[in-house]
Amino acid sequence: MYPNVKLLVSAKEDAKTAYDFLGYSAAGIDFSKNITKMLPALESVDKSSKSGKKIIGKEVSAYHEEHEQELKRKQGRMRKRWDEIQDRFFKETGNVFKGWPWPKGKYIGYVSIFDCNPRNPSNKTFQMWVGKKDDDFLGGIAHELLHFMFYNYSTP
Repeated sequence: MYPNVKLLVSAKEDAKTAYDFLGYSAAGIDFSKNITKMLPALESVDKSSKSGKKIIGKEVSAYHEEHEQELKRKQGRMRKRWDEIQDRFFKETGNVFKGWPWPKGKYIGYVSIFDCNPRNPSNKTFQMWVGKKDDDFLGGIAHELLHFMFYNYSTP
């Protein structure tokens, strides 16, 4: 049996991502720029201040409200396309991993306003940037699911 992947839109998840990635760079990538490119007002936010987290949440929520239709359209399109290919994906993944069972988890992909694409292996959630081309978005879903399977397969 394979997991049921949900695709959701969540301002709360995006606010968490903004908070986590503001001021963060790794492997030559300034993830903070991926946040402030979408929400320039966050450039001057001190996330360690009492008001920082509140400002981040307010800005993210306002963006989500203004772009709700765009986010929902992407969610619906990707849900339909994933439904068309998921059986083949899971069958092929089962072949590669020799029938290894999928680990338990939420399996939620969040359509995100930020191009950071974090994953949480402990609960099997991930984010995909709304700006990705549809084929790249689908490939990203498969990519994240393969991470979850590989972590489970390779960790005794």
